[in-house]
Order: sequence, then structure tokens, then C-alpha cells
Amino acid sequence: MRFIIYGAGKRGKDELIALGNENILAFVDRDPAKVGSTYIDKPVIDVQRAKEMDAEAVCVVTPVFERKAIVEYLEMSGIKNFLFMSPFDQMLLYTEGKMYSCVCELYRNRNIGIYGISAGSILLYEYLIEKTEANICLIPEDTLDNTRYDFLKSRIRVLDWDEAVRDIDVVISTVLYPKEDVINAKKYTGENIIYLSAQTLFEKNVTFCNHQIERYKNIHKQQRCFIVATGPSLKTEDLDRLHQQGEVCISMNRIYNIFDRTAWRPDYYMIEDTKMIEDLRREIADLDLPVKFVPTVPACFWEQSNIKNVVQYQLALLDNGESMPLFSSIAEHCIYEGSTVTYACIQMAAYMGFEDIYLLGVDFNYSSNLYDEKNHFQGYQSDKKVRLNVVTPKRMEVAYQCARNYAEENGIHIYNATRGGKLEVFERVEFDDLF
Repeated sequence: MRFIIYGAGKRGKDELIALGNENILAFVDRDPAKVGSTYIDKPVIDVQRAKEMDAEAVCVVTPVFERKAIVEYLEMSGIKNFLFMSPFDQMLLYTEGKMYSCVCELYRNRNIGIYGISAGSILLYEYLIEKTEANICLIPEDTLDNTRYDFLKSRIRVLDWDEAVRDIDVVISTVLYPKEDVINAKKYTGENIIYLSAQTLFEKNVTFCNHQIERYKNIHKQQRCFIVATGPSLKTEDLDRLHQQGEVCISMNRIYNIFDRTAWRPDYYMIEDTKMIEDLRREIADLDLPVKFVPTVPACFWEQSNIKNVVQYQLALLDNGESMPLFSSIAEHCIYEGSTVTYACIQMAAYMGFEDIYLLGVDFNYSSNLYDEKNHFQGYQSDKKVRLNVVTPKRMEVAYQCARNYAEENGIHIYNATRGGKLEVFERVEFDDLF
């Protein structure tokens, strides 16, 4: 099956790389300045031309925001065959196609149901049809009588769940959080059905590995740490207290703009905002701290000379809307994005073996203006304004809920020691009572 990609931007480029150049016919965009040009050697077309291609190609919508408006626009324009860029599609970026061959090697002689319909799962279906003699089907998350999937049925075997389970041995989920009866297929059907989650498949095949990170695995087993964020409630007196007590701390972003007011310094520093890294790359590179975790992108950071004490990690950007992200236990391979660097810090803290994790300065109370000084401690922005990614509190909150769930399942305790603020996901504790 071939695709056209809605959105001739970075996410559109990622989707092309994920799905393979040979599977993409064109980009479609509403921007008149882009229409008629080429993007990554593909034509950029308008929606009318996209409508003419509707019978031969499926449109993949890549923008994250304003999806409802985009859907209304496509439907009003007569385009019915469209899907959204999915987390499974994005997983292909970090596995270089290895997930497809892995499924084939594991279950070559099995009948496979692929749960979840996306561009990536359609290509997996086609790969298995070509490489195996097994019976393969796609299983939508919603009910099959939805006309949304009519365009697939003439070319692909699409079954609803109740029908599929009578004919399959293996369920491969391409959905991060499938329904309970899919996860527990054997329990609900009484059949010996194997279930493979998207996360397990992904983590088996992530190509990135930094063995430097492995030295930090369980290095602080059964200890406690403080994750120091940059909210307006952060007090230098509290930082001085942490310094005096010799507490292990992880901090982030422009925390260094408070260093002139305290002797405290974090033991570990972490950043993930690509725009911020681009704007502050020299400052971060020169920052004199014991360990700094910086993601593989943007490349401009790693092209600098004389980078001090920096450990590279892979930030897996898997857009799951306002549903929960994944939580990583394999930091040497990836850390999952959760719309806030604090979530990345929690994953790293868990990897390091900390049993008690205290959050400080996580006010979770944002002005609608990203650059409002009230979002951070005084002096955080300093004289140099930097670009910031959009703040999405709903996505941040579900990321915190995911961290809480992981902690409860793994004997880790996460507490909120922030003075005030609006984060109520974690148990509250008084900072002054911790010493």
C-alpha cells in the first residue's frame, strides 16, 4: 500500500523515513507557499490533488495539534482514506525496520493478528504476507462495522476481535495500551494465544545503545534522591539544605541560573527540549557538573568541540496524544518522552536504583504565556531568551500517572515535596520534615 503524508514538516519527514521512501507518493499541505514545490524529493500537492489520489493511497496525518480541525478539513474536501501518524510508526525510526524481521523470525509459522491499524501496521501486514505462509490479519481497536476501514478490506484481511481470536495463535499489539481482553487473550478465549506488546517488540529492537549509561544502573540502589525542577516555588534555602545534607540530586534545563545564589549543585543534569538545546548548546557543553545527560538530537549539540562530562541518551518521541506514554527500564537504549523533562529524570532515577524519589520545585502551574517569568524561579530566563516547546499539562499529568504506576509496581516511592503548586498525582510530603 502507498501513502501520502499530510504535513510537509519535520513530523512528515519522520513519517517518510519510518515508512520508507518507496512507500510515499507525495506530501499534501495547506500552505500555498509549499504546494507545487518538492519536499525530500517528493511533490507537495494540495488537497484537491490528494482527493484524486484517494483510491490509490492512504493519507497519513502527521501534525499533533488541531487534529479535529484537520479531520474536518479532509472530510469536507472529500478525503475519506486517512490515518494518524501513530506511536508504532515512530518506533520504526528507532529500530530501523528490525521489528518486522523480528516478528517474522519469532512467529514465521504462526497465524498472526496485528492489533491496531496504522500505516506502520499495514506495512507489517504486507511484510508478513510476503515473507511467510501464515494467515495474517489486522484487528482494529474499534468496531469493524465502522466505514473508516472500508478502503482496506479489498486489499487486506481485516477482522474484528471476536472473529480474529478464533483463527490466530499470536497477537502483536501495535497499540501502546490495548484493551484488557487483547492483553489477556488466553484468559478470555481459553486458547493458547501468545501476546507480544508494542513496548516489548520495540525494546527488543532499539538500535541505539550507549554502554556508558549502563555504569549508572542500580548505582544508587535503595537510596533516596531529589529531582529538583525549576518552578517558582524553588527556594535557595532549600537548595542550601540539600547541599548541607549531602543529598543526591538530579536537575534540569536552566537550573544553572540559580548557581550564583547557592553552593548547591546537582549530581546529575538532564535536558530534553530540542529547541532549548539548540539555543543553549554552548552553555550546556561548558556547564561544569559531574554528569550531564543530553539526547542524541539536535545534532548541532554533538558537533561542538570540548563537550564536558556529557552522556548521550536516546529520547524516544512516541506521540500517544493524551494517553499515557511508556516508561523505560532500559535507559541505555531509550528514555520515553512525556512532555516534561521531569518525567525523563524520574525514569533515569528509577534506572539508577533510587527507592525514594522526592520532587522539589514541580509547581505544575503554568501561565498561558510560555515565557512568563512566573513559570519558573526568579532569574530562570536571564537576559538570554530561549525557545521552548509547547507546554501540554494534560499530557504531563498522564506521564506522572504512568511514573506513579511504574513506581508502585516496582517498589519505588515517589513523593511531591514541592512547596505548594498543583501537582497532586504523588503523595505530598513536607520538605522540612525530611531531615
